[in-house]
Amino acid sequence: MDITVKYQNVHSTALLKKIEDHVRGTVSLLDLVSDLDTAVSLIEMVLYGEADQHKLEQINVIGDGRNNKLSYIKRGIFKIDVFYKHLNCFNITSLHYLIDTEI
Repeated sequence: MDITVKYQNVHSTALLKKIEDHVRGTVSLLDLVSDLDTAVSLIEMVLYGEADQHKLEQINVIGDGRNNKLSYIKRGIFKIDVFYKHLNCFNITSLHYLIDTEI
């Protein structure tokens, strides 16, 4: 399994590390073909759990037909996009995970 990540507007490297560890742990345990919704829900739970401590708002995790084409899924490639905004901050942090389960 190979995971490629692209970041934009990261304000908290400590939070980024927690999210990164959780995403890697979640996708290594689940079969993304059948459990992609579960993986997205688990990542959302971590972000909502960290929301008070890191003052997060506007949390959104996308891992469905909006960013995953059927042709990619058939080849074992999945995308999970994570977006959140820090309170009183104009920039939205975005993390884009490309997960290749065939490697």
